[in-house]
Amino acid sequence: MKVLYQTIFIILSLFQFVHSIEFERIFPEITGEVKEINRGDLDNVGECGYFFVVPDSGLAFYRDSRLVYYDAHSSLRMVSAACIESETEEVFCAVGDYSNSDGIYKLNIVTGYYNNWPETWGISPVFIKKLPSGFYYSSHEPFLFSSNGENWASVNSLESSFIYDIEEKYDGTLFIAADVPRVANDVLFMGTMDSFDSLNTGMENINDVYIRNTPYKNEVLITIGSGSYSDGLYKVLYNDSTITGFELVAYVAEADLITEHIDSYIVTRKNSAELTAVPFDGSPPFNISHDLDITKINCISPQYPIYTPNFLIGTDQGIYMATGTVGIEDAAIPCATELHQNYPNPFNPHTEISYSLKSEGMVTLSVFNTKGELISSLVNGKESAGNHSVNYNGEGIYIYRLIVDGKTVQSRKMIMLK
Repeated sequence: MKVLYQTIFIILSLFQFVHSIEFERIFPEITGEVKEINRGDLDNVGECGYFFVVPDSGLAFYRDSRLVYYDAHSSLRMVSAACIESETEEVFCAVGDYSNSDGIYKLNIVTGYYNNWPETWGISPVFIKKLPSGFYYSSHEPFLFSSNGENWASVNSLESSFIYDIEEKYDGTLFIAADVPRVANDVLFMGTMDSFDSLNTGMENINDVYIRNTPYKNEVLITIGSGSYSDGLYKVLYNDSTITGFELVAYVAEADLITEHIDSYIVTRKNSAELTAVPFDGSPPFNISHDLDITKINCISPQYPIYTPNFLIGTDQGIYMATGTVGIEDAAIPCATELHQNYPNPFNPHTEISYSLKSEGMVTLSVFNTKGELISSLVNGKESAGNHSVNYNGEGIYIYRLIVDGKTVQSRKMIMLK
């Protein structure tokens, strides 16, 4: 019965309302990829203290209404940045891509100079963050902590773990998403530098950890997004010392980053320009349409300091600000053509394959074995715009492929359990 309810929930989630939100281009001088949007109380940084990680150009910020760039290393990419403190006018920058020069560089924004050598080394950085308890630096090797930006040390209790994300609650409790050696699925840690409780999520790809804003600071959420039936926005269940489990808030395919907007969570989709809103009141999630000429959302920020509902997105084509909902579009028409992961997967003996069509077209939905041999043609003909689904039963490992108007849209894998 539980599986039946989950199946119904996911099928219904494919028939979501589609809302549109107006987006305004801001910081128009930034035209390329934006990896991060951060803020700091720095006297020499204009435009509300924002600084931006632009991988191809380095760290960017405004000074005297003019955008300036500083690159720590001519041949290495900027990955992440964090403000140190206003008194020193310095920013930590995580730089590198599998090089002996990878690590944390310190930029003095007054002089525009970086230190010649890294503050500390760390191969292929993932992020550097400033949280209330100190600075955290994640790389493929190692994971480092510093309470004041000096005397960096490896976190022994997380040694060898690959850290995706870390956030800190108001009481100092840390929540950390990690890939742990010899553990098949991602692990969520909870605790302090002295002691961590951990829980194997049983799922792959924890993409984001999010602490809800005031007055809900006890609410911790994560996204799971690996292109499977487990994808979605989850609430973390825990007590004073132990993570007790997870609760599905909403199914969102390939869920990635989280923020809040008016009365909903906003969830991005991994490696795409799609956005989904998940209402706080438990109403069905809905897609957010836009007409931006972008292909990917890299970061999302709720921090823009004006008194109107908004959030920022950093994309492959600059930075945009959402300025509020403006209406509901045709609920029957998806905003993208997409092949969804079958559910359940693995299955026994039946599964459902769903797909969405942005416009009418000639559709072919076929199933192949692992040798590439055609097993079954489920759909072959003209179909209207909207959401569609078909049932399938079989035995083994299969690849199913959606072709629209002669062009392959997507292929996915499904497994039948005996």
